[in-house]
Amino acid sequence: MYGLIVGDPGTVALVLSLLMWVVFGVLAVIYLVVRNNRVRRTDVYLSGEPESIVNKPSPSPANLYWGFLKKFAYGLYKQLRDKVHTGNLQDWVDFMAGWYGLLLIIAIIVGIIYLLKW
Repeated sequence: MYGLIVGDPGTVALVLSLLMWVVFGVLAVIYLVVRNNRVRRTDVYLSGEPESIVNKPSPSPANLYWGFLKKFAYGLYKQLRDKVHTGNLQDWVDFMAGWYGLLLIIAIIVGIIYLLKW
């Protein structure tokens, strides 16, 4: 039987797949038994100040990031979308060729500067 398992790729794949599902099932049962069902609720951290001094909690960095994207970067996105996603494949190729050309020029300049340092 050992020769059959080693020699037959289909049997090996089947045995390994079944073994994977058994291990996954055991780990899932262990997780369900061990996990904590309590929900932790924490207050907003106000830098040690009472709520009377700080009326509104400050936005998180994630909120600032999305605010920047919605307010300032949307115009840039709209321009890129209108120029690249026109439905014409040649417009996309021209846009990408321009960027790849710019990257190639930068790489050549950096390479020349690197070689001149030696």
